[in-house]
Amino acid sequence: MPPIRRMNGAGRSRSMPFERLFPRSSGIFGPDQPMRDESEQNISLNNIITAHYGPPSSIYGVLNPHQTNPDDNGIASWTKEPPGDIVEPVYTPESGQYAFLLRKVKCDSGHNKLEINSIVVQSAHLKRILARVMDGYPGITMSDEGVEFSNPFKPFIHRWEMFAEARNNESEAEAKAHVDSLYEVLATELNDVITCKTNLVLYGMITFNMLWTIFEPGYIVFYTVDGRKRAFQLERSGHGLDLKAYKIYAVYIDYNAYEFGYRKYNLFIPVFEGIKPIMSLPVILYVCYYDKDTLC
Repeated sequence: MPPIRRMNGAGRSRSMPFERLFPRSSGIFGPDQPMRDESEQNISLNNIITAHYGPPSSIYGVLNPHQTNPDDNGIASWTKEPPGDIVEPVYTPESGQYAFLLRKVKCDSGHNKLEINSIVVQSAHLKRILARVMDGYPGITMSDEGVEFSNPFKPFIHRWEMFAEARNNESEAEAKAHVDSLYEVLATELNDVITCKTNLVLYGMITFNMLWTIFEPGYIVFYTVDGRKRAFQLERSGHGLDLKAYKIYAVYIDYNAYEFGYRKYNLFIPVFEGIKPIMSLPVILYVCYYDKDTLC
């Protein structure tokens, strides 16, 4: 009977401080691999230098995490090195210093380029500013430790003018540096969409592919039901998978002779070519009415 190989470190008890754990192998040796003497490590824990980081969210620059390839379980993580190497995760005291994280992934186009996947806001200054800008926007709260906005950054498209105004009105130096940095990143990333939306809305026009830029969650819209206009509150919207219609999920106030309450209702804008007047759409935004008094 062959001798039983001992597992590395088995039966030992070693007390190590919690400040630092050193990477080790699995500790299980192959049949042809000699066992390692623990004394060969010669590691002096007293000589470890603890890194000192700045206060959380104190750096107004940008840290760019990158997504790694999925593991065997299909799970990907974020690292501070470009894809291709095995690197340490970026969610460390080092990344915690930055006002926000700019997370990137490889483009699906296959051109070996990176595109912004999401932005994680960490700065207390940015959270304070964005709390005003995004006030009332469904699904967004600035009380979270790290607030994530995902591409295509719909909240910023919908509230861009308010964000720009808040940036211009900020007077505190550090907060201004933080918001300027975020604004520059988003202005570059969203320039084409914002410019297209602005030019279309200026003339009261819209295209089918740009409908999402004007239908902000929480808006009041009008839709004809049984020959009569009815007011709805928009909850969410998006293009259908077949791109044959733009679907709007909304609610309206109903009465059943006993009590008032909300009912869900789905609205549709059929696909159309070219540009079209916003006021000619089957679903009309209340904010687009020039004479709102006529609706009362």
